[in-house]
Amino acid sequence: MPHSKRLPILAAALFVTLGAIASPASAAKAKPKKPSAAKRPAVKAPKAASINAYDVFLAATKLAVDQQKVGFAVSKNHNSGNPLDHVYTLEEKTQLIQENAPALAKLREGFAYTYHNPPVLSFTTMMPYYKEFRAMARLLALEADVANEKKDTRTAINSSLDAIQLGEMIQRDSPVIGMLVGVACQAIGRRPLHDMIITPDFGADGTKEGAQRLSRIMALHVPYTEILKIEKQANITSAKELYSHPSIAVQAAQTAGGNDDSNGQEEAARQMFAMMLQSDKDQVITSYENQMDSLIERYGQPYDSTLIPISRQSDPLSLSTYKLIYESRFKDVTSEMSSRCVMTMLALRAYFADHKSYPTTLEALTPEYLPRVPGDPFAQDAPLHYSVTGDGLNGYSLYSIGPDKNDDGGNPAVNPSAKSENTKMILYPDSLGDFNAFLNHY
Repeated sequence: MPHSKRLPILAAALFVTLGAIASPASAAKAKPKKPSAAKRPAVKAPKAASINAYDVFLAATKLAVDQQKVGFAVSKNHNSGNPLDHVYTLEEKTQLIQENAPALAKLREGFAYTYHNPPVLSFTTMMPYYKEFRAMARLLALEADVANEKKDTRTAINSSLDAIQLGEMIQRDSPVIGMLVGVACQAIGRRPLHDMIITPDFGADGTKEGAQRLSRIMALHVPYTEILKIEKQANITSAKELYSHPSIAVQAAQTAGGNDDSNGQEEAARQMFAMMLQSDKDQVITSYENQMDSLIERYGQPYDSTLIPISRQSDPLSLSTYKLIYESRFKDVTSEMSSRCVMTMLALRAYFADHKSYPTTLEALTPEYLPRVPGDPFAQDAPLHYSVTGDGLNGYSLYSIGPDKNDDGGNPAVNPSAKSENTKMILYPDSLGDFNAFLNHY
C-alpha cells in the first residue's frame, strides 16, 4: 500500500498502517515506544456474539511459530541478506507446516463463527492483530504450496481458499485499514491458487467443490460503503476525544509513526492534529460527515475511476483521507474481480474434466458448477468475458474490461512505469487494457 507524507496521514494515525502490515522480519526488530498516558472518556463498546471469530483467530496467532521463516519460505524473492532468507526445500516447508499444525487447526475453528472487529475509539488505537492475521495468510499459502508440490490438489485448493476466507472475514466491522489487510490476505491466498490453475499438469480433484466454496466465501464480502461507515464513525469518535483531551495528540502522533517512522508519518500526523486543534470542532466534524456521506453515496454506484478533486479549504480530516479512500475502493473492486476470475477458472477446469472440452458460454457452468454467471465488477450489468480459443487445458480466454472500462478483446493491461517484470502485469487504477485472467495479477 503506498504511503506519502500527505495522503494517508490520518489513516496511518488511526489504524497503524505501517505496523499493521509490516513484515515479520521488520516487526521482530522493532522496539515499541512508550507513549505518554492520557485520560480517556468512557466509551461503551457494542455487544458482540458469545463466540467471536476475532478471538479465535487471535488465539491461533499466539500458537504460530517461526513466522519469519514462513514469510521467507513462501516468498519468491530472496535478497534481504537475512540468514533465514533462502529457497526452502519441500522438507523444510513441510516441517514448518507440521510445527504450525495447532495454529492452523485453531484458525480453522474460527471459520464457524461470525467475525466482529473491535471498535476503533481513538486516534491512539493500536491494531497489531492485523499484522498477525496477514502472517497467518502466509502460513496458509505455504501449506497450499506444500500440498501442490505433493500433488495433493484438493488440499492445495482449500488451503488457498482458507486464506481468502480469512481475508473476507476480517473486514467485517473494520475500518479501511482492516479492509486493506483483508485484501492483502486474499491476494496472498489467491496468487498460488491462480498459479496452480494455469499449470498444464494441474489436477481436477477438488476444483468443482473449490469453485462452489469460493462462491460462498465471496458472499461474505462486506460492501465498501459499509467499510466507509465504520471509518466515518471511528474518525468522528476519535476526533471528539482529541478535542476533549488535546494532550493525546502526542500519543496519537506516535501511534501514527508506529515503531519505525522512516516514512515521516509521526511528524506529519503531529502537524495534522495541530491543524485540527486550531480549527473549530463542530465545523471540522460537520464538514467531515458531509464529505464522507457524499463518498458513501458515490461509492455505492458502479465503479468510476475518476478522482474528484477536493477543495483545499476542506477540513483536515477529509484532506488527509480522501485519496486513500479512493485508492482503497480500487483495491476492493480489483480484489473482488480477481476472486471471480479464479472462481470461474476452477469451475472451467472441473467442467473440462467432466466433458473433455470447455463450454461455449459461461451459462453452461450454472447451476452445477457455479450458482450464477460471474459478473465483471468494472462493468455495469455485464459478465466476465469468455470464449473458447483452443483444445488444451488453457484453451480459453477469460478477462475483465479493467479500470479503463474499455473492452480490448482480452489484451492484457500493462503498467508502463513498472520497474521490473514482476510488477509489469499488476493492475493499477490508470492501467490501460483488460485484466487478462492468465497474464495479469493483483
